[in-house]
Amino acid sequence: MMQNLDPYSVAPKDMPEPFGNGYGYRSREAHNHYRCDVSVESRRDESVRSAVRYGGKVMHAPVGPRHGTREDIAPPAQSLRTVIDCHELRSSVVQPARIRVRVEHSVPLTRTGITTLLSRSSDFEVNPPNGPEDVLIADAAAGLRALRLRSARNVLIVAHEDGELLIRAALTMGVRGFLLHSCAVEELGAAVRTVSRGGTAFAPSVATRIAQSFTSEPLTERQLQVLRLMVLGFSDKDMARKLSIGHGTVKSHMKAILAKLGAARRTEAAAIAQRRGIARVF
Repeated sequence: MMQNLDPYSVAPKDMPEPFGNGYGYRSREAHNHYRCDVSVESRRDESVRSAVRYGGKVMHAPVGPRHGTREDIAPPAQSLRTVIDCHELRSSVVQPARIRVRVEHSVPLTRTGITTLLSRSSDFEVNPPNGPEDVLIADAAAGLRALRLRSARNVLIVAHEDGELLIRAALTMGVRGFLLHSCAVEELGAAVRTVSRGGTAFAPSVATRIAQSFTSEPLTERQLQVLRLMVLGFSDKDMARKLSIGHGTVKSHMKAILAKLGAARRTEAAAIAQRRGIARVF
C-alpha cells in the first residue's frame, strides 16, 4: 500500500524518468534527494520564474488528473507538471563573499568581545590568516598609526571617548568610522558592512562633535596649551613660566579662548573644554 503521497515532495535520485512508474507518486522519505516538482496549476508562476532566475533546470512531464491521490493510477498524459532540478538550483546560487575583518585593539577585553561578536555572524571572516582585510577595527592609537603607515585602507575606530580633537585628527587621517565602546552589537555590525563598501559610519555623539568642530573657530596650538594648563589649575604666572611667554600674552590667549568657546568665565570655558574633549591630551 502506498503511503505519504505528496505531489510537491522530492523524487528519489535513482527513480526512472520521468516519474518512476509514470503516475506521479512521490514518497516523503525521498525529500533529501535531487528533484522536486512544482504543480503547473498552483505553483507555476513564481516558482518557475525563480528557478530560471537562478539557473535551475525546468522540465515538463505528464502526470495523472488528480495529483497525489490514488486516482493518479490512471494513464499519465492528461496534464503537465513542471519539474525543477533542485540540486543544480542549489549549486548555481552564488554565495556572497564574507567581509574580512581584522581586530587590533589595545584593550584585551574589548578586542576579545569584538572578535567574538563578529565571529557569530556568517557575514564576517574575523582575523583572516592571510591576505588583506576589508576593514580594520582598532583603538584610536592603532587606527591612526595604520592610516599613517598606509597599512590599512578602511579603518573603523572603537574608542571610549569622543573628544573633538581626537575625532578631528581621525578625520584628517582618513578614518571611515568612529564608534564608542557603548555601541550596540547591531550598530557595530552595520558599521563594518558600511565601511567595507567604502562608506562612513559614526556614532551619534561623534557626528555631533564633527558638527561642532566645523561650525566653531578652532583654537590655535598655543591656545590649546594655555587651555589645558588652565584646566589643570595653573595660574597665569605659572602658565607664563611653563610656556616661556609673557604674563600679558597669557591673558591675551585667555581672552581669545573665552571668545571662541562662547564662555563668560574661565570655569565655564574649562567645563566646555572637558565636555567637548578639546582639553585632553592623547
